Amino acid sequence: KRHSEIFRQFLIKGLGVKIDEVKFKDFSKQFMQEYLNYCMAQPALEGTAFLSIGTEAIVPRLYNIFLHGMRKAEIEDEYLHFFELHVECDDEHAETLENILLSFSEEPNFKERCLNGISAALDLRDKFFSELFTLIYENRVTEKIDRINAKKSLYVPGTPEAEIKFSPAQASEDFDSMIYYNKLESKNIEFSVNRAPFESEVLDARIVKIAPSKTNEKHTHAHESIFYILEGEGKVLVDKIELSVKKGDSVFVPRWCVHQTQNHGSEEMVILAITDFYLTGKALVGNYNSTARMKR
Repeated sequence: KRHSEIFRQFLIKGLGVKIDEVKFKDFSKQFMQEYLNYCMAQPALEGTAFLSIGTEAIVPRLYNIFLHGMRKAEIEDEYLHFFELHVECDDEHAETLENILLSFSEEPNFKERCLNGISAALDLRDKFFSELFTLIYENRVTEKIDRINAKKSLYVPGTPEAEIKFSPAQASEDFDSMIYYNKLESKNIEFSVNRAPFESEVLDARIVKIAPSKTNEKHTHAHESIFYILEGEGKVLVDKIELSVKKGDSVFVPRWCVHQTQNHGSEEMVILAITDFYLTGKALVGNYNSTARMKR
């Protein structure tokens, strides 16, 4: 099979892309055109350096990164043959082109001209991936922004009261909204986190319960939080600041601050935590769950 056909099957069957409906972005068209233009306009030495070390030689490493990511995304191996094939054979392609490149070794300023060709190829690819990541950032939050600008309400007429009203008393260990629990006697940790069942797009309401004389772990995450102390007393650590808190107090925790809540009382400490999790969960590129509670 031709490489183009193998790649086509990867797009259609592996990713579910409807090829006829693809609309190419301007930066993608520009990347392709600039790649072709360089090869056609430059002397053979620079063009061969561009195609050998600057292009073919990096394919095995680049495609192994692609393969790792796609397998993490649970794309089946049967659809990844295009990338496996190029990992196996592109070293040979690079070697053939390198031999052609070396045939120009007697030309003036050979090394400098090689580096110019290699850098041109790598710079074009770096520019393309930077544009691609910018597009990913934008697309992950575009739907929310579009809904805001369209002035569309999230409220659906007839929504049950239970979906817009939540009492902290509902948050118990057997409640199906529990999203996190940790108990570690060696570090004096025991607490639970329950999520309120609100259908929100940005704000995420949680009930945090910390056992008497216990703490949660020191941690950091992408979302910012506001804590409102419903019951109990103790301390909230925010980076280098120690804040004494009691019922009725509020604390703001900026994103990525290392923080911890300590229950210094003899009763359970209950906190209403309002976060922007549903926004940051989309805005942060990567596996959000792996960074949401980065323990320290």
